[in-house]
Amino acid sequence: MSVQFRVEDYILIQQEGKKHLLCVDKAAGKTGRGIRQDKFPYEENPVKFDAEEVVANYGKYPKPFIHEAFYKDFTHPAFGSVNFFMKVDKATKEEIEKALTKCAKKLKEHNLDGFLPVNVEIRPVKGKMLGSYKAQKQEGELDVMSLRPSTEHPLEETIYHESGHGVWRRLIHHRKAKASWIREYSHHLEVQHLTSKDLKSLLNELLSASQTISDFKQGLSENDQMILREILSYIKKFHRLTVIDLNLLLESGDQDTVTDVWPCDTIALSKIKANNISNYSLKSVEEYFSECLAFYLNGGKLPKHTAKLMAKTIESL
Repeated sequence: MSVQFRVEDYILIQQEGKKHLLCVDKAAGKTGRGIRQDKFPYEENPVKFDAEEVVANYGKYPKPFIHEAFYKDFTHPAFGSVNFFMKVDKATKEEIEKALTKCAKKLKEHNLDGFLPVNVEIRPVKGKMLGSYKAQKQEGELDVMSLRPSTEHPLEETIYHESGHGVWRRLIHHRKAKASWIREYSHHLEVQHLTSKDLKSLLNELLSASQTISDFKQGLSENDQMILREILSYIKKFHRLTVIDLNLLLESGDQDTVTDVWPCDTIALSKIKANNISNYSLKSVEEYFSECLAFYLNGGKLPKHTAKLMAKTIESL
């Protein structure tokens, strides 16, 4: 028995072995037509389908599921097409539009709006992710800026941060300018070399503690916790053993196997130096620049050297 469908229903179809989410815009008995949601708005050509190809019908107002359904869009004068993949009320839509307008004005004031327009996607909150930026490789295709509005984080900060990716990818062309940011970024990272003595000392503590890895970790200093994380990562990578596996060995009294898989040579540990921007900024050079730009545009006070570099970078655009 085929799945029934009507106009404005969100349905899942399967054609040539691939599944696609459609919003039905034409229904005529056992045939229909709809707009693909997993490609919208970059492929707006309607897709024709037969009733036998319909796998599921999520109705006119689908609840959250594997696909993020497209609902509506509007065009912002600076950012371009703004596409909603979540239901929002009028007030929320106006807040988003207001935030985009405020950020567009600030970007223009600093001559940082050269990467616009982009395709803006408004999507539901997903864990800690507040946004993302995808630079398109094909010439003529607009980049995609995804925003996930959260009541716990100002939307303007997210827009500024994602705009930082656009500036980094599209406006900073001089290699020397990016090299300057790489040098700035590297100052916040410190490589600590752990000797075999350091590693053996921590192993002896673990074996004498008669605790699980998690309980043992709680009693360590912050620095030793970082070292333990690096050791566990080493064991997982080279010995294919998880924390659960190590706990089973410890609980069974097999200290010899734990000793065998424990690293005995020197390993390096990358430590993050404290900064007044964010730890997330030290994920990569590009993230560092984007966080610094967001901090700068939002009125935050950057360290003197960083602020000077930011001003020089903006002047060079």
